[in-house]
Amino acid sequence: MTDRLVSRKTGKLAKKAGFNWSCTDYVDVFCSSDKLGRDYEPDGFTNSFIGKDSKGFTLPTQTALHKWFRDNYKKHIVIVTVRNNDNDEIMYSYSTKGINIQDFKWKVFKSYELALEAGLQELLLELL
Repeated sequence: MTDRLVSRKTGKLAKKAGFNWSCTDYVDVFCSSDKLGRDYEPDGFTNSFIGKDSKGFTLPTQTALHKWFRDNYKKHIVIVTVRNNDNDEIMYSYSTKGINIQDFKWKVFKSYELALEAGLQELLLELL
């Protein structure tokens, strides 16, 4: 797994859901363009600093946002690996409900990170 930033869509949803952890990456803080920025100060930015009415928002890593869900809402995302016997391709699926087979969203993703991103978006939408 590569720890990567959430997508812009997920970042916007996270701000609406109350995510306010410090992040070094952000979008549209000081201007109206949709540019990615990075704060090289160790503390970074929070969504509170950016402002509720601002179009800007922070971009946490997928791991940080997943930890925020665990710490604040006791919500987990479980990722499973599925091997396609026809072509030996490894695919991923996720569940936000538990580990029972019926809980998984059997939409197939090409990477762990894409499955995790979909799970994060689902949990954020549940909060809104």
